[in-house]
Amino acid sequence: MSNTKKTGKADSFKENMANYFKGVRSEWGKVTWPERRHVIYQSIVVLVVVFFFSLLVYAIDMAFCFVLHPKNICTQCLHPNEPERCK
Repeated sequence: MSNTKKTGKADSFKENMANYFKGVRSEWGKVTWPERRHVIYQSIVVLVVVFFFSLLVYAIDMAFCFVLHPKNICTQCLHPNEPERCK
């Protein structure tokens, strides 16, 4: 009797999973996908906006650095293990 309960639950689980994925597949077909050129345009806009705000944050960071550290110690060496390359 314990075997039938286990297989019944397993069958129920398999049926539930199968029904779930059937539902996902049917809903996937109802999705209205944008045109390729529209996706490319939006991607370019996102990249330009991210680049612009990255430059803005960098500029604000450098401005604060120069205001707070007037001896021009804002530029950090990119090669900390080789200090002779930083001169």
